[in-house]
Amino acid sequence: VAMSDDVASSSTSTYASQMAELCTFHVEVFQKDFYKEHPNVRKMTVAEAETFRQSKDITVDGVNLPNPIRKFSESSLPEYMLQIFRREAFTQPSPIQCQGWPAALSGRDVVGVAETGSGKTITFLLPCMMHVDAQPPLNRGDGPIALFLTPTRELAQQIQEEFDKYRRRLRSACIFGGTPRGPQQRELNSGVEVVIASPGRLQDFLGTRTTNLRRVTYLVLDEADKMLDMGLGPCVNDIVRQLRDDRQTLMFTATWNEDVQALAAKYLAKDSIKIRVGSEQLTANHNVSQTVQVIDEDGKADHFIEILKAIFRYDIRILVFATTKAKAEMLTNALLAAKYPAAAIHGDKSQKERDQALESFKDGRVPMIVATDVAARGLDIQNVEYVVNFDMPTNIESYIHRIGRTGRAGRYGKSISFFTDDDESLAHDLVQVLQEAGQNVEPKLWDYANRVRAKLISKEGRDSLFTKRKNRFSQRAEPYNAQLISKIATAKAAEQPAPKEVRSSRGPVSEVLMLRNMVGPGEVDQELKLDVQEECSKYGHVVKVFIHEVGHWSIQEQEAVRIFVQFETIGACRQAFMALNGRQFGGRTVCASFYSPDRFAIRDFEPSPKDPCMPHCLLLRNMATINSADEFLKADVAEECEGFGAVKDCVVHFVEGVPAAEQVRIFVLFAKYQSCLEAYVALHGRRFAGRTVYSCFADE
Repeated sequence: VAMSDDVASSSTSTYASQMAELCTFHVEVFQKDFYKEHPNVRKMTVAEAETFRQSKDITVDGVNLPNPIRKFSESSLPEYMLQIFRREAFTQPSPIQCQGWPAALSGRDVVGVAETGSGKTITFLLPCMMHVDAQPPLNRGDGPIALFLTPTRELAQQIQEEFDKYRRRLRSACIFGGTPRGPQQRELNSGVEVVIASPGRLQDFLGTRTTNLRRVTYLVLDEADKMLDMGLGPCVNDIVRQLRDDRQTLMFTATWNEDVQALAAKYLAKDSIKIRVGSEQLTANHNVSQTVQVIDEDGKADHFIEILKAIFRYDIRILVFATTKAKAEMLTNALLAAKYPAAAIHGDKSQKERDQALESFKDGRVPMIVATDVAARGLDIQNVEYVVNFDMPTNIESYIHRIGRTGRAGRYGKSISFFTDDDESLAHDLVQVLQEAGQNVEPKLWDYANRVRAKLISKEGRDSLFTKRKNRFSQRAEPYNAQLISKIATAKAAEQPAPKEVRSSRGPVSEVLMLRNMVGPGEVDQELKLDVQEECSKYGHVVKVFIHEVGHWSIQEQEAVRIFVQFETIGACRQAFMALNGRQFGGRTVCASFYSPDRFAIRDFEPSPKDPCMPHCLLLRNMATINSADEFLKADVAEECEGFGAVKDCVVHFVEGVPAAEQVRIFVLFAKYQSCLEAYVALHGRRFAGRTVYSCFADE
């Protein structure tokens, strides 16, 4: 590195002062134990505490377990919070609150396994407020003290609403994708003690240094299982590794599978407390009356309208689930035609349209809403009296989560589900759930369940069990699409090239599809990835979805966001190409083309052995100028690049007498070419300290 003595001296001085400040910060002790045990709670014997837990179906694992509370007055929460409970007509704490508050207020790390709607939000929210109040005030440039990570924008907004009920002097920012970044950035810059965020948008702001996590001492991972299901694990890991190790961490999840257990072991202290409400086996809420009706597919809409004649009132809320966007739209139109006010929310609706529909549903202007599973993720709407499964989900976990949106907070609810011949694979598990909850099972449903049991006896039966559900999606293709697929299969058998109709100028037909012009720059969020995956899954198994956002000024808007979808088979990719190319998405016309993994790559795509270009070295430009570069620049770049794989070396090269964008050149040498390729795709066009990064491959 060539630098003048003055610049070197200045950089060394700056580096030393920053390191001194950083070290001072890390040894700063913070308070996290605020629990004042009530005398009545202290008097409880071990046997009495265990008897109470059993009565509330609470299971606790850990060491030095605090006794549960039985009343709000025993919680050691401030009086103003207790007044809000009385105003909201809350009579007693929920099971997760009975054990969760003593643990969280004691400063312990907590894992809470409980369903959505169990009262978990204020279980972590109220101790957070006491924690933040006890810390030193924020200084200029400080980030938040408490951080909540949630999988969806809807859940983030719901936590924000609860926060607003109990806040006093505390400030918060709600950060999520799908909305303009400007207002959120201004909130962060103004200084907030609490940040409620979806991981993707927060990671973007951290990448541009809009905020930092140096002050975070209270971390909440809400619906951790959903974050893992949505593929947010690496993003969460990138965020959590920036936090101090002695923070307090609370994690809440509806399931306790191996992935969630691994996450808890990674992020929580060894003396953490695990609190489970309900049985180890996933069961339905017993406050929900379940009705499952076996019916023909063609008669569902008419049958539903007949049911509405008996149950519909303007003072109740009805949440209806459909499997696809098209089905949700079709059903909504049928309900409107029958003079029943309804609205639809699904992936093709803009965020503004979704928000308007939800607000109308909450305030009663539209008492019925039709939603897909993807669009309904994270929704927590009070006073839903009926959940209707117009289309059954594909697995029993989704069924339980769906009907769990009614019967919350001690109230009772009802669910109505339409079971058809296509849902046969669900019958066995569905009957078990109904029996466990003491619900009636139709004789026809028993027949389906018995057939499934018989099929499960043989491997051949297991292999063919889900054929109907797969075939249902493939039958939707237009006749000419089927003819093209037939031609492709014939050509492949004869070792001839595929028909020109599905050729792309971008490269040979492959199992990877590239979609463009679906959203504009800055509109990418985690919902987009899930919407694309949901849609593409109709045409075959999707291995992965990868989104590349290019920020270069010379790139046209329709080219700025490129979505790569890897299918398990080439045939599925071809079907998706024919179905999606030219289709409307959010008012835009989708451009689809086949993508050759040999050209660049997405992670885990293997270049052809004959391909001589296997780059290991990446050149990054326009990240800083000579005057703005410091000793932290190299460390920042190396740390970021290590997220894509092992980095062998990182070199910063300064050049004078050239344009500012070219003055600082950073060479990163990776151990594997796959890591280099992924870093290229991820970093090119990304914002860094207000600049747009340019990346290209360099000779090693």
